[in-house]
Amino acid sequence: MTKLSTLLLVGLVVTAAALPAKAAIYSTSFTGNVTNSTNTTNAVGSTITGSFTYSSDTSQYLNFSIDGFSATQPFISVATTITGGAINPISAFYAANQSVTQGTGTTNRTFTLDLEALTNFGTNNALALLTTPNLFSLLDTTTIGSDFSYVNSSATGTGTTNLVATLTSLSTTVPEPASLALLAAPVLGMVFRRRR
Repeated sequence: MTKLSTLLLVGLVVTAAALPAKAAIYSTSFTGNVTNSTNTTNAVGSTITGSFTYSSDTSQYLNFSIDGFSATQPFISVATTITGGAINPISAFYAANQSVTQGTGTTNRTFTLDLEALTNFGTNNALALLTTPNLFSLLDTTTIGSDFSYVNSSATGTGTTNLVATLTSLSTTVPEPASLALLAAPVLGMVFRRRR
C-alpha cells in the first residue's frame, strides 16, 4: 500500500467518524379489525390499515395516518412506554395529536397506536420496541387488547368521527443510514488496481 493510499484511507475513516450519526427513521405499518365506528363508512369487523413514520432525530412523526385519515403538521408527537399496569406490566403508546390551538384548521385530530404486553417487552424504549423480533407475538390482543384509533372532532367537540380497531398485524422497518465508511472498500479497490 502506498503512502497516498494509506493517507486516503485514514482520511475517509476520520471523516466518517467525525460526521454526526444520521437519524433513524422508523416506518411502522399495522392492520386491524374495526371494533368501533362512529360517523365513518367502516362497518364493525371490517379490516383497516394504518401507518406512521417517526424520526429519532426530531422526536417527531413525519406522518401518521389511519384508514386514509392523516395528521397535518404541526402536531404533538408521543412515543412512550408505560409500566406498572394492574393486568399488563408494560404498554407502549404512540400518538399524533393535532388541535385547533396549534393553528392547523378547525378540527381536533388524534391518531394512536396502543401496544399492550402479554408479559414483558424486554425494553422500556418505545422506539427500540418497534424493532423487536416477533413483536406481535408478545402483544395482548384479548384481555385489554392492543389497538389503534382515529378521533376527529370540531373545536367545540361536535361532529365526532371515531374509528377503533383491534390490532391483527404490525411491522416496522428502520433503513440503515449511509456512511462514508462504506466508500472505503471501493476506493481501496481502485488504489490496489492502479498499483498493478
